[in-house]
Amino acid sequence: MNHAKDPTEAFSRQVIFLTGLGNLLAMIPALSFFKKDQKRYGNRYLSRQIGGFEKKGDRFRLTMQDFVLLLLIGSGLALYCNVLLGWLQMLGLLPGVDPLGAYMEGYSFPMLILILGIFSPITEEMVFRWLLYYRLRDYLGKMPAVLLSALVFGIYHLNILQGVYAFILGTAFALFQEWSGNLWTSVLLHIGANCFSLLISEFGTVFFGMDNEYLVLLVYFVLMFAIVGGTNVFRRRSRSIE
Repeated sequence: MNHAKDPTEAFSRQVIFLTGLGNLLAMIPALSFFKKDQKRYGNRYLSRQIGGFEKKGDRFRLTMQDFVLLLLIGSGLALYCNVLLGWLQMLGLLPGVDPLGAYMEGYSFPMLILILGIFSPITEEMVFRWLLYYRLRDYLGKMPAVLLSALVFGIYHLNILQGVYAFILGTAFALFQEWSGNLWTSVLLHIGANCFSLLISEFGTVFFGMDNEYLVLLVYFVLMFAIVGGTNVFRRRSRSIE
């Protein structure tokens, strides 16, 4: 019996390991820069309140209901963004192969959830929303900062398919974070999106191949309801504190 390791599998394991290690190491300077911004600007900018914004003297913290809702919204954004990209691929407007998909092979699913589903979202949100977006917002205003930070987030992924996906989700992450009044909003959305994508990659063939199409439709309906309802909830919260 041949026990030789598949070179592709070994390479993918190294990529995932280095991704996780890089995320952990990147958290240190990201938090350091954020703390320096907080000390430098103090209460002058809403973006500098770690753990939440302060508006009119009130600090807005996420409730457990918000926590669950944001994970569902992130899952819904991932689902419907992938549907949109699928249509664009069918029309020939986007490439049909995700070059990073093969890197997920050869690693245990729980480890993928830990590294790509949790560590990566936390680090990327610290860099692209907590630091880049808010610094851009200080100088350019909200919407230019939303779009420009999302564009940089898309370019960071280094391929067209993931770049378009990241641009769409990055735009949504920044908007929801503004509406919610809490820095951890985009982190939870990102965790929900990544974990849902990993779940679909691992179990999607079985789930979408089920004979009970009503269960599949229920998932689509619940996640659409979460996006629409969550948008309404957080936008109303934003208007109430302006």
